[in-house]
Amino acid sequence: MCYNKNMNKQTKITYRMIERLSKIHEMVKSGTFPNSNDFAKETESSAATISRDIEYMRDRMNAPIKYDYNQKGFLYTKNYEPNFQNYLSEKDLNTLIAAKNLLSHYKNTPIYKEACNLINLISESSINKNTALIDRITVAPTEEVAINQNLWNVIQDALNRNLILKFDYTNRWGKQTEQRKVHPYQIVLDNGI
Repeated sequence: MCYNKNMNKQTKITYRMIERLSKIHEMVKSGTFPNSNDFAKETESSAATISRDIEYMRDRMNAPIKYDYNQKGFLYTKNYEPNFQNYLSEKDLNTLIAAKNLLSHYKNTPIYKEACNLINLISESSINKNTALIDRITVAPTEEVAINQNLWNVIQDALNRNLILKFDYTNRWGKQTEQRKVHPYQIVLDNGI
């Protein structure tokens, strides 16, 4: 969690909140007059969370966001681009930028794209200013393995909800198939798998 230097210390902003604020911003900026239900669905958040986020954007980020009763959705009353970097220290930004290089080890996993998108969102305008650290971090190459997005989602859902997974397993020699049940406790990525 981070503190905005201009906020009192009671208000904390999380990376998840920054992700939601960014999505809300993009939807409003599109000019399609999205409403709170659209935001909640897109960000997988509650109506109360969305209401707090919109209030935060208007009151803390000075976003010119307004509800249009005729269009039944939100719009910006003038051009607006949020600056999410204001909510992170220079050390946090450098760490995020370096983390993107470290994540290259997991390039073909579904979580890689999401993580890189979030890092880009948060650190986008600071990358050119902070290249010294990026150029000094290297990740040794490993064998790349593509992971099926649907399979990843099933496993992640089972992990999040503490479900048992049942599947057919064929041993590495491909001679014998048996049904297995596992209780996933964590995802371990080892050598690209």
